[in-house]
Amino acid sequence: MKKRYLKKITAAALAVVLTVSGLSGCGQGNQKESEKQSEKQESGQETVKESSAEQAETEGQREVVTIRYMGKSGVSETAIEAIKKKALEDLQIDLVWEDIDKNVYDEKVNLGFAGGNIADIVFISTSERLSEAVENNAILPMDEAIAKDPNYGALPAEYFDSCKYNGKIYTIPTVNKVPVTMMYRADWAKKVGYETPPSNADELYDMLYKFTYEDPDGNGKDDTTGFTMIGAFTTTNPIWQLFVDARPTLEMGLYYDENEKKFKSSILDEEGMTEALTWLNKAYQEGVLDKEWIVDSKSTDEEKFVTGKTGMAFKEPFQAKIRQEKLQKLQPDAELQIIPNFQTRTGMAYRVADNRAVKEYVTANCKYPERAMEFLMYMYGPKGMFLRAYGIEGETYTVENGKMVFSNPDDVQMLLEEHLIYTSVFDLKPPVEDEQMNGYKKAFDGTTIVKDPVRYMETSPKTLEISSDVNKAATEFLAKVIIGEKPVSSYPELIAAVEKLGLREALDELNANAVVE
Repeated sequence: MKKRYLKKITAAALAVVLTVSGLSGCGQGNQKESEKQSEKQESGQETVKESSAEQAETEGQREVVTIRYMGKSGVSETAIEAIKKKALEDLQIDLVWEDIDKNVYDEKVNLGFAGGNIADIVFISTSERLSEAVENNAILPMDEAIAKDPNYGALPAEYFDSCKYNGKIYTIPTVNKVPVTMMYRADWAKKVGYETPPSNADELYDMLYKFTYEDPDGNGKDDTTGFTMIGAFTTTNPIWQLFVDARPTLEMGLYYDENEKKFKSSILDEEGMTEALTWLNKAYQEGVLDKEWIVDSKSTDEEKFVTGKTGMAFKEPFQAKIRQEKLQKLQPDAELQIIPNFQTRTGMAYRVADNRAVKEYVTANCKYPERAMEFLMYMYGPKGMFLRAYGIEGETYTVENGKMVFSNPDDVQMLLEEHLIYTSVFDLKPPVEDEQMNGYKKAFDGTTIVKDPVRYMETSPKTLEISSDVNKAATEFLAKVIIGEKPVSSYPELIAAVEKLGLREALDELNANAVVE
């Protein structure tokens, strides 16, 4: 059963939330007469304050207002401080940035909504939680604010398709999604005879095999491996897409067949999955796939790659630059490149969903909703993207002799944000042209833009009901085949198991209900 992350806010509970949060300041409903009498003095003071603010703005001045932004941890402190400084200078917004650990973020949002003290801007991760927030009027549409914004108002209408719910726009597009790619040690490749990168599954395997057995780092030790994977299969899309249309452990392997105009599941592609498992099982048996992959996490996968233990990793392409710099501290000749996109059994190796939405929303208890929306579009607009990627010129970086010099070159998290300039929905140019980043961008030319099944799953209750169970069954079965606990020939057992869970019925319901434009 799919876990529900956001508890339903009943009408009574919502009323409490609205009252506690002072939503009347946003014009969101009437207070009881008794409440008005008890809060008469406070309300009168607030009216005077808001009237003063309106008068000030009429006279060309803007009232400084406080906006609470509830962000997921991961944004550099340097970038946060730059954004806060410029929000005050440019927008007259005193930004309170609440940096929340991503592991407890959903819980914090849930408690905030239930308790009536939710921040002004929050991230909502799933379509199910978004549906509940809209149904309970807990978040606000942005259509009017977007139409007034000089940057967002000029974007093509289709950019907002993934930002809508029931025809209204609730969030904004930020970046053109980039695929997970195959990042590899180009210096190792040259040492084992690959002057040009591999262009099919057989060549890829051969290169990785040589990474394992031909001492590519030249230290005379048997201490390198072709690649590893995260045990839960996250970010392994490119390997599966050598053989099937979608990673089988993500959203039941759903993908949209553009020829037949319907959703399918890669789990049911027995031929393609058998080829994939044969390739992966061979890699495991021959030591090309790290023997510890099944217990590897995101952190151990990263550590093995940036310390020169593995020769390939599954990463977004623009992350190569900072990782190369890490590697070069240990191995000065290290060079990272992206294996260029190539044709596979089912299409191009690199694919990415047509979803540009940032999934951040202005909540209904926000006292200054228009100002909050203005800030959201500022932070993900041209100026904000530069702040997140580089900070403030003269403070966090300077341009010297045609090169960018950062005041804190060890701020890795800050440097990882540079990709925003190259992927923004706006046509942005970096302060200094970077041929390395341009090369990474060229490597994934021809990426296939696919329909995002998550946008349509809400139309099928059966799909939502069984999704997590199907993902779990697939993850466990595939791992057993790869490590040899089950033979590749046993794959029909998985098909039978997911059919018993109701996968075919879910597909029928999804295709009957989903309206795909």
